[in-house]
Amino acid sequence: MLHCTNCGGHFTHKQFLEVIVQVSTIIKKHQETTAVPKSDGMDFFIHNFPQLLDYLQAIHKRLDKHDEMFEELVKLQKKVSELTDANNSLQQKNKKLEYELATLRSTEQINPSTGSQASKYASDTDSSNTNNNNNNNHNKNNSSPSVPTTTKSPTLSYAQMTARKVTIKKPTTRQVQAAARKLAPSTQSGFKFIYLYQHYRMTIKQLRDILRKLKIDNSRILDVYFPDRGVVGVLIHNDYELELTAQLNRRGVQLHNSFDPCHPDIVRDPEFKDKSTEERTLQAKIIFNNTCNHAINFIKTPHIKLAIARNFLQQEWISENDFQSYLALEKSTDVNALAAAKALRPNSQSPPPPTETIDLDDDIDITTTYDNPTTTTI
Repeated sequence: MLHCTNCGGHFTHKQFLEVIVQVSTIIKKHQETTAVPKSDGMDFFIHNFPQLLDYLQAIHKRLDKHDEMFEELVKLQKKVSELTDANNSLQQKNKKLEYELATLRSTEQINPSTGSQASKYASDTDSSNTNNNNNNNHNKNNSSPSVPTTTKSPTLSYAQMTARKVTIKKPTTRQVQAAARKLAPSTQSGFKFIYLYQHYRMTIKQLRDILRKLKIDNSRILDVYFPDRGVVGVLIHNDYELELTAQLNRRGVQLHNSFDPCHPDIVRDPEFKDKSTEERTLQAKIIFNNTCNHAINFIKTPHIKLAIARNFLQQEWISENDFQSYLALEKSTDVNALAAAKALRPNSQSPPPPTETIDLDDDIDITTTYDNPTTTTI
């Protein structure tokens, strides 16, 4: 559409082309019949508008381009109609296949092989009658259009819908070894600190990274601390001592066997600089006692925590009050666990009576149940 800025009218390309042809015809007739007057060296009509011919040619080119675009639009519209027809035919085929599938499912549900006639004790006459009935029904279905039957899918429970396939992972070599150690006899009960040299100051994480690079199992290093300059101590079970020392010697790591954590020289506090040897030794024992308590608190497994505390008490590294505090904490944890379990099952039966635990070794617990509701730990 073309818009006239003078009169405000709208014209199509065809109408405007007719106007242009008419104007050009009138101009030609006017030129043939009458002489064009000249005024001041300029032609009358055409010469007064020298750009009119170029303007008309540009409009003619635009009209040709619009005609080409119109032809493309017609082709695209035809293509869209063809695709729409193809889509409709595919939808009809899909509905037909769904109908046939529903019919097959309905016939499978009526199949006697899944009913009582599938029994091996059914008589031959019953099965023959059933087959005849099926054939008659099949003939009826072929003679008259069958009505599609809707089959309901089995209703799944929430547990079935949310269930996931659980894959059992194969245990690693370290897990197998740890499980075997729990059933193996303990040759040397108890725990101890092994001391190593330290070339420079480092964090516990850096030290454990170094042990990992040396192929040391960090899961068997219970605790790590730095008692003095250039010295690092690791807490292990006595059963792991031979294996650990063999691995360290194989890699050229020397042990600091002469180190004494209660030696007065490790007290480097300026306040104890002028104190006597006895006072400095007492302070070193206090520091080592705090270190042992820190190591016990670092252990999260309850039975290992109590085993370490009991062994430290035997070696006089902690006091009796410290051990009783750990024992009371363990009992309170058991009571809280029983109370929480009872709160979660208020309508169920009362929990079983408490157990009496006799620890024969640091890593072996024998648990027996008695009628007397008391817990005694030896």
